[in-house]
Amino acid sequence: MGIARGMGITGEHARRLVALWAGLHDLGKITEVFQRLNQAAFAELERLAGYPVDGSIPRVRHDLAGQIAVAPLLAAPTGLARPLLGVLSMLDAHGVPATLLTTPAVLAHLGKARGRAVAASR
Repeated sequence: MGIARGMGITGEHARRLVALWAGLHDLGKITEVFQRLNQAAFAELERLAGYPVDGSIPRVRHDLAGQIAVAPLLAAPTGLARPLLGVLSMLDAHGVPATLLTTPAVLAHLGKARGRAVAASR
């Protein structure tokens, strides 16, 4: 089953969502921890770009760093970033189906955190 058909959206919408998800996942790869996986390249990055390294940023995996970076974007319109990130942090960052986030259990959790009902919407 295709992504678009499975989600009930157009092919174009599905392509845009997949591109967004890929970009969001890779956002955390800008972190020092991920960049240091290739020491030679990181040394060159420090030399050429003055990459700031002062040890003040906690060491986290790139998938979690990406979730943390996206939190303010989620929080602005709905105030659900913290409880939603709590749910996401317990799941596999490489395979969270969007439909899971609109299950009754997750919506109830988000509603409790928000203080009023949360409905699924497209």
